[in-house]
Amino acid sequence: MSTPVFASSVTYIMPIVALAWGLLDGETFSWTQGLGTLIILIGVYLANRKTKKSKAFKLRIFNLYIMYIS
Repeated sequence: MSTPVFASSVTYIMPIVALAWGLLDGETFSWTQGLGTLIILIGVYLANRKTKKSKAFKLRIFNLYIMYIS
């Protein structure tokens, strides 16, 4: 049985291994593929980054919660 961390690690590492295997097999890696790789990595970063919520927003959510349970 594998954990979610292992599964996500394999998912992120598999393209790197495939790229290395292709280069060892004599395939070429063009600048457009590098640009595509960079765009994908930026997208992964943007999707996984944590957003900072303002203190006022957190307070508003807390007040709505208190009103809801009252």
